[in-house]
Amino acid sequence: MSDETRAYSHELSPGTTLQWYEIRSVLGHGGFGITYAGHDDNLDKPVAIKEYFPRGFALREADGRVRPLHSAGDQDTFGWGLQRFKDEARTLARFEHRNVVRVYSVFEANGSAYMVMALERGANFRQVIEDKRIKDEATLLPIIHALLDGLETIHADGLIHRDIKPANILLREEDGSPVFIDFGSARYAMGNETQYLTSIVSRGYAPFEQYAIEGSESRQGPWTDIYSLGATLYCVVTGKQPADALTRSNALLEGAPDPVLPALDQGRFAARYSAETLAAIETSLAFHAEMRPQSVKAWRGQFPPLPAGAVEVRTTNNPGGRQAHGAVAGSKPPAPARTAKEENGAHSGMGHRDLSGLQVMVIDDQTFVHKLMQTMLGKLGITAITFAENGVQALDVLSENERIPDIVFCDLSMPKMDGVTLLRHLGERRLVAGIVLLSGEDPRILSTAESLARSYGLYVLGSLEKPVKPADLESVLRTFDPHRTDVPLRVLEPIGEDELREGLKNGALTPVFQPKVSTRDRRVLGVEALSRWNHPTRGMLGAGAFIPLAEERGHMDALTRAVLQMSLKETAAWHAEGLDLSLSVNVSVESLHRTSFPEEVIRMAQGEGLDPGKLVLEVTESRLVMDGTNALSALARFRLAGTGLSIDDYGTGYSSLAQLKRIPFTELKIDRAFVHGAADDPTARAILESSVALAKKLGLKTVAEGAETQEDWDMVSELGCDMVQGYFCARPMPGDEIPAWAGRWESGHA
Repeated sequence: MSDETRAYSHELSPGTTLQWYEIRSVLGHGGFGITYAGHDDNLDKPVAIKEYFPRGFALREADGRVRPLHSAGDQDTFGWGLQRFKDEARTLARFEHRNVVRVYSVFEANGSAYMVMALERGANFRQVIEDKRIKDEATLLPIIHALLDGLETIHADGLIHRDIKPANILLREEDGSPVFIDFGSARYAMGNETQYLTSIVSRGYAPFEQYAIEGSESRQGPWTDIYSLGATLYCVVTGKQPADALTRSNALLEGAPDPVLPALDQGRFAARYSAETLAAIETSLAFHAEMRPQSVKAWRGQFPPLPAGAVEVRTTNNPGGRQAHGAVAGSKPPAPARTAKEENGAHSGMGHRDLSGLQVMVIDDQTFVHKLMQTMLGKLGITAITFAENGVQALDVLSENERIPDIVFCDLSMPKMDGVTLLRHLGERRLVAGIVLLSGEDPRILSTAESLARSYGLYVLGSLEKPVKPADLESVLRTFDPHRTDVPLRVLEPIGEDELREGLKNGALTPVFQPKVSTRDRRVLGVEALSRWNHPTRGMLGAGAFIPLAEERGHMDALTRAVLQMSLKETAAWHAEGLDLSLSVNVSVESLHRTSFPEEVIRMAQGEGLDPGKLVLEVTESRLVMDGTNALSALARFRLAGTGLSIDDYGTGYSSLAQLKRIPFTELKIDRAFVHGAADDPTARAILESSVALAKKLGLKTVAEGAETQEDWDMVSELGCDMVQGYFCARPMPGDEIPAWAGRWESGHA
């Protein structure tokens, strides 16, 4: 190809390299770009690469660079569209929806921008229509519902596709599921331009507002995409493309019949499609935008639901690759039935109870998110909602309001003060509201932020990826536990040292117990003792209200001895009733530093008639790093006496493997950060799986801490973990409730 010919060619040549991507072939052209099949040489996988190349506004130089045409107007339009292309590519990269093409990255080169996407394999919808592969409603309806699900996700983030047509929908070859594969990213940016406008829209599929230059008729929204998808469905049913919007406009102005509506002669198509489906398609093709459904939800309601037993081709966002719906092969322990009392109790969260009494705070810098959350929360009956645009404003609101919200939704990326910094401040204030993190960032960033929030002592309910879906929102709200015992019920200043001394002397400290259950046969094997503070005016306080002070001021040894003494008495009482449980107690390094500590504990156990072998001492690995030989000596003496040793919060300290090598542990307790949600978090699952495998090789028992759902139980059981501890089984409870609960659990009624 000569340089002269090359200067006027629109396409990049096969073999062209952009960063670490190689162009292999051309997949297609659009009004504002060219899509190539490419190869990611870095990850060694095929990709699709879309180049910003607005037809009529740009040309290709001989060296491959893209530049705008010469006029100032063309240059302005090109630059505006380029920025829009990049912005929307970054937004699309946040989506991980089955029915929306995955965008991996966006970068600039050659004077243009490039969007790197998943290379989907399958049949183009245009070819499917031409081949008449869709014969009837039974085939089409699952595709409709899947596309609506993807479109609703796009709209929830404030985006509009703007270029829905058969050529931009693909049916995957592996399962026939549909996916939107191309977006009109720059189309809105050029919406006010007059030059070449009709060459940029997709004739027959673009509604009139995409042609309009100004005024109310140019306003685009979800109804714009609804028209385009409706026109695509019209094409499926009739086998022909609808008349374009300008032709319709001229006909209406001249008083001639609308060339599109009535679109579908129900008598002609009734043998293959229901009246409801045909009517829903007609509704979407109304010429005037206000006459169409204004949202995907409203339009979806006009279609028949999927019949019972139908295979629905849409799936939920599930990066972990596990089934989102339906049964999983293999035997699993059933979810235990709950008594009426426990159904309303703390460990079941809000369950099926009314959510309307909750007070909620939403911290996000996007007004659209405020409105979306207000709408979705309102549909759940929640009207007491406070909004803040950034962390600084949120802290001001929390300081001014006497009533603390029950649940706080916090975005991570915000101006002035981001969500990560805000979490630190909330931890310092000991906020006890349920925290839900929001973000469109990499899911691993969300996971890191969750772990960070928990390290600050915050009550983290979970995280939601943007755009937030109503079902996910309700699900996380129902995990909120208003009766949670490991946190105080309102924001409190930590107790003072005088209060701490007085309380230790007068018996303010009290233990509660959380069961540890066998994954093999569901037997209750033991309990962990957790410290609580029964304050005369503030009620029952969680460990966060007094443990940090006790550690700082040297009171942990006294606190450890007090908890041990009371817990051993409770254990002896259970044994007397025939309930043979082990007792796990956290011990401080301060206590281990005392050379007499092992003998004191063994005497305490024997004094209650207990075998020291029924005692398991839990040591947090990060604290062991700060100590040396004294702690190691004490732990060795405990093992000689038969007492079990557990490395607590495994995986969160500084040198886990070194600790396992030098200390004779009998049990490895895996931190909840790697347990809860591991079924859908590949990183957490990998750490969980490797921890269990390591423990087995070292001959250690494993305890999965923080299991809160059936999915958590299934995962740890599948991986061979020995015991589970968490809200799925039971909340921490007073000692006198343990025997009755254990009986109900083992009989399948807990």
